[in-house]
Amino acid sequence: MILFAIDDIIGYLALVIFLFVGSVAWIRFRSFLLPGKALELDAYDVHYNLHLLKQALRALNCKYKIAKDHDDRIVRYDYQNGHFQIRIPADSPFVQLIYPFFFTTSADHLEAVRTICNKCNLSNAMCHIIYTSNAEKNVLDVHLTAGLLLTEKTSRKTLERVMRNAFAWQNTFEKLFKAHLEESAHEQTQDNERDTLQFSRELFLLREQELLTQPLPTVERSTEEKPVTLGDTVARIFGLHSMEPLNLQITLVSQQHDDKGQLAEPKMRVLTDSDEIRGLALPTLLYDSDGNVLADEATLLLEYIDLSNTTTRQLSLVLNTEKESGPTSYYRITMTLLPLSLSREVTAESRENRVETVSVLAAYDRRGAEEKTAEFNYMWKEAMAKGQADGKNSDEELTPEERFICHCQDSHAARWCYEGRKYYLAGRFLEALTPLLNAFDVLEGQYDKMDDNQREQFHDLCYMIGFCYCELQRYEEGYFYLNIIMPLNRITYTEEFINCIVNMNDFRAVHYIDGLLMTLEHPIIDIQQGDDDDEEEDEEENGDGGQTAESHGNNETFGYLTAFKNFLRRRKAYALINFGHHEEAEKLLREMLNEPDNSDFAIQELAYLQKIKEEKS
Repeated sequence: MILFAIDDIIGYLALVIFLFVGSVAWIRFRSFLLPGKALELDAYDVHYNLHLLKQALRALNCKYKIAKDHDDRIVRYDYQNGHFQIRIPADSPFVQLIYPFFFTTSADHLEAVRTICNKCNLSNAMCHIIYTSNAEKNVLDVHLTAGLLLTEKTSRKTLERVMRNAFAWQNTFEKLFKAHLEESAHEQTQDNERDTLQFSRELFLLREQELLTQPLPTVERSTEEKPVTLGDTVARIFGLHSMEPLNLQITLVSQQHDDKGQLAEPKMRVLTDSDEIRGLALPTLLYDSDGNVLADEATLLLEYIDLSNTTTRQLSLVLNTEKESGPTSYYRITMTLLPLSLSREVTAESRENRVETVSVLAAYDRRGAEEKTAEFNYMWKEAMAKGQADGKNSDEELTPEERFICHCQDSHAARWCYEGRKYYLAGRFLEALTPLLNAFDVLEGQYDKMDDNQREQFHDLCYMIGFCYCELQRYEEGYFYLNIIMPLNRITYTEEFINCIVNMNDFRAVHYIDGLLMTLEHPIIDIQQGDDDDEEEDEEENGDGGQTAESHGNNETFGYLTAFKNFLRRRKAYALINFGHHEEAEKLLREMLNEPDNSDFAIQELAYLQKIKEEKS
């Protein structure tokens, strides 16, 4: 009996060793067969990320310990006297690097820590610095976090670059903290009244958050026409929601001649009332109520205080009249946010030292509200009638405008969708955002109850909102809405998402593009071109006609995927240049010189790279 028990134990141990060795061999065999797996986001899992991380840490001569947190893994290790940890989530291809407790100070220095964290985060795109409070010890702990995407080839370099960057920010934080304490040494640090007010404010926010979870009474939204105002424009384009206008200088220039044949003198005026400045209707500077041109150009110089950091800044706006189309007069708004001068608080790399310029097209529509309402009501009734008609081809009879609103049961949301899409197609992205966002606010709460047609309408709505934000260079806001529709794998959605992350200089852009290119080389998912991708499947299946239709459909799909692949490669080259990887970008561009769809782009970008080399030399 004892021998039999020993044999059982030996057999059990042999089985465990076999399973362990087999799992390790399978991971290495899988990485050998699928070298591109690290670039396919859908293929990542906890075990594969852990495998990549182990390889990188061994290459960096780091000893590590692994712990489990439910389905996630926590890897702790030391690198150059720094204690790091990496969380590998089970539901994301990205891992989170954390450099915890790199700075600790007394809780009395809350204002200094908060201010320095904000300054560092404004100038830091790769990492994010946060602080936590320890009520038991009455101290503040400062930490650094960064999201990473590991690959077979770049995992070691990525880890090493981010950790060196963490050490640099640790040194910068300590210097800024010391300088801040020296500057504020003469100020009183204890203020009981301030502490009481802060507590009251925190309590108010807590109660308000509780109220947000309770059902609110239904309020009918206003459908009255609102002109484009100065306050809404600067808030929408530059995100200036917390500004206090000081004064606004307005200069109106007209190209009309007086009785003596001379140009009319420019008219100037200054506004100082903050409410009047915010509510200034921009079209009224160029047109009267009948649509007659009052001025061909209007120059506005706004001086305001940014309440988020109590700095005084200037914003320049130039309005120019453009074409007319029936009852609609178009004009262009060009806005420039002037930079601040360099100082201890404003460094050369900070956002306040950059010149930000955005130019958008707007319009002054002289039609009355009743006429617009009648137009929408007619369009909506026609769409509803066609959409509810019996017959297989009822949906095919709808126009694009009717198809976009026919599945919307809420009249206000339907009108906002209709007007927003109309402005979007006309290139009036600033004006399109207001109705589109209103429709989104109404429809997002109904998503779980929507059918397939209604969800398709909602996805198109998200796409247009994201597109408008990207046109206004508000890429962070655009990313939110485009990220909603990314899992749908439609080419148009994916291209706009790629445009967004590339233009906003997201460090993940190149890795994401590489993953899509690898997917095209080894397809795992079907990337849809649009609404009509599957129409060819409904062609006749009998005789030569069916074969011809199938061949035509395959050729068309191949053409879409080829164009999509070329788009990704062009965007990758652009991103590589922005991130300073000039040699890799030049290699890719030279490959594209002999490709008809990419040759013009490659020539221009190679010329730009040559100019960069000459400037460096």
